[in-house]
Amino acid sequence: MPYFRHGRTALNFSKPPFTHEEQIALLEERGMVIDCSDSLFHLNHINYYRFSGYALHFEVFEDRVRTHRFKKGTKFSDVINLYEFDNRLRGLMQKYLTPVEISIRTHICYYLVHKYNTSHPYLDATLFSRRFFHDALIENIRIEFQRSKEIFVKAYKEKYSAPPLPPLWMVVEFICFGQCSKLYSGLAQTKDKKEIANALDCSFKDLESWLCGLAVLRNLCAHHSRIWNRNFTINFRLPRQFKDVEINRSRFIVPYLVLRKLLGPLRLMEQFEEEFNQLLLDYPSVPITKMGFNDLIAEQLGVERRNMTPANGSNKQSRDTKGVE
Repeated sequence: MPYFRHGRTALNFSKPPFTHEEQIALLEERGMVIDCSDSLFHLNHINYYRFSGYALHFEVFEDRVRTHRFKKGTKFSDVINLYEFDNRLRGLMQKYLTPVEISIRTHICYYLVHKYNTSHPYLDATLFSRRFFHDALIENIRIEFQRSKEIFVKAYKEKYSAPPLPPLWMVVEFICFGQCSKLYSGLAQTKDKKEIANALDCSFKDLESWLCGLAVLRNLCAHHSRIWNRNFTINFRLPRQFKDVEINRSRFIVPYLVLRKLLGPLRLMEQFEEEFNQLLLDYPSVPITKMGFNDLIAEQLGVERRNMTPANGSNKQSRDTKGVE
């Protein structure tokens, strides 16, 4: 029986689970060509709902409404190709997020312990703005400290009784990146933020925005979420070089530009660009327009542009829907 939620009629979920064979039959019924002899193997190792998130790109939409039919000629291998591209894209982002994250943790720690000449600057509530919930930061650090299985954490607990929490150079090694972001954004002195940001060759306002966004991107990659053709809700500030360029800010292009910028001081920008371009060359049928790249941006960045035309025709969708029913 239907009921109401947020003023709309909501139904009880009643769809039955499908076997792998039934899933393939459903795809065929909707017009997909099953051209892979190992299609059952793929669906045995890739959840159908995850697979359908990539298959959605090949569906026909009429007036932004799904028809549950695939575009003519859509093959099972097309979807697998897209899935594998996104898998490698996530891996590439994770690979280069790691040195950036380590560098940011290092700069925050090094600056604060030397500026305030203490091993535990984060314990001083006066260093943080009134808007910042210092108590919450300390509580989160305490929880992570108790939870951590790192040898250095165990050694601190056994050897020292005060302070009850370890020095900042240990803390930045076990707290999550999101907490590092909050530690930075909560600093009371703009000068402190500027000094840390200067070491990373960016403004403090940019860094504040980027830390928050990169923490979200990191989690998306860690949880194997789709990056290609995703609507990002992260409010990234654009690097200064691209502030006047028309860019779809809800697409992958923005975190790509941010990560590229932060890799500059680490002397890894060119390597990152080369590997990204090679990925595009390896998957020429994957349209990068779905990631927010346009001709102008691609030309400025030297990005491989053979991928600019959407695969299998245009695909206007109403929103970033997860997958096929």
